[in-house]
Amino acid sequence: MDIHPHIIELIHQELRGHLNAEQRAELQSWLISKEENLLVYKQYKKVYSRVQEVEAYQRIDVEMAWERLSSQMASPKIRFPRWKQFVALAAVVTIMASVSIALWLTDSSEKVDELTHLDKVVIQTEQGIIEVDSLDELEIIDLKGARLSKGNNQVVYTSELQTKKSELNTLVVPRGNEYSLTLADGTQLMVNAESKVIFPTVFTDDERRIVLESGEIFLNVAHNANQPFIVNAKGVDIEVLGTRFNVDAYADSEFLNVTLEEGKVRVASADSDIFSFKPVEIIPGQQLAFDYENKKMQLIQVDVSMITAWTRGEYYFENESLESIMQTLSRWYDCDVVFEKSEHKSITYSGRVRKYEDVHNFLQALETIEGLKFEIKENQIVIK
Repeated sequence: MDIHPHIIELIHQELRGHLNAEQRAELQSWLISKEENLLVYKQYKKVYSRVQEVEAYQRIDVEMAWERLSSQMASPKIRFPRWKQFVALAAVVTIMASVSIALWLTDSSEKVDELTHLDKVVIQTEQGIIEVDSLDELEIIDLKGARLSKGNNQVVYTSELQTKKSELNTLVVPRGNEYSLTLADGTQLMVNAESKVIFPTVFTDDERRIVLESGEIFLNVAHNANQPFIVNAKGVDIEVLGTRFNVDAYADSEFLNVTLEEGKVRVASADSDIFSFKPVEIIPGQQLAFDYENKKMQLIQVDVSMITAWTRGEYYFENESLESIMQTLSRWYDCDVVFEKSEHKSITYSGRVRKYEDVHNFLQALETIEGLKFEIKENQIVIK
């Protein structure tokens, strides 16, 4: 594979830390423009992690180091001309340290919907799709108006000062996963399995607005009286100034539940065609439940700790139908559920499930109490 001299010069400038924003964008565009560009760079990344003795390219025998690198390359067909080897080896050392270039992006034409079936947490950006698990702990990604970094099993957005640039990102958490997200304003989200959240890299408007397209999130909203925070879900706007609350709004459910732990929220209709009602204020310990099938809503007192137990790796069920329980567990354990007898769906059950315990324990309890029979076939639970 050959590299244009202009790209080599950009890499040289990157090594020296002399790239301006325009040049950095050009280099990044080259990296994501072709699959082979990313492949070459990723090959170096893998090799570099194994060549710890390379402390600085100025103090090594370049020819010897190159032979060592070449011998370890996963794809021996990928070669650089000799006159470019110095630049390539230097790029491994310095660019790996800065990790500011988006090597984790897939083809930008790929859509989030095409990845939701995978067992991967991903973020859709304007540049492409980030596979979160592939990010290094110290990696920093430059986005429009913000920088993305990963640490302590969460993704953190940090805004540039006084920026007016922003782009919409989408976090997709598939079945069997959960993930934490910190927005640029400091708001923290815990995102449950099979959820999709749309948010801007930076809040540049008079309000801070995100969309829960489907799923469940728990929010700890950063206080800002001058910029209200709004969650839109299923035609409903949930407005807060600073609070902790849970929103359960799965697309395959006829219900939406807003549960307040701390602070105060105001829930209003955002789309009268979906659900029309007068604004309702919720206080801590209350849950506003929407029934979309019957076009009804109910404000009730609840044990918030039970509602938010999923953020602590548990689920509590209280007189809940087996159909609803198994729907929840199917998301958590990434499995399908089949009822051989439809009457079993309406059986109610109260109990607790720990996410990291074997699901067999819960199923055995149901067999003992309800007299049901369960059969597990690969990724499917059959209820007989």
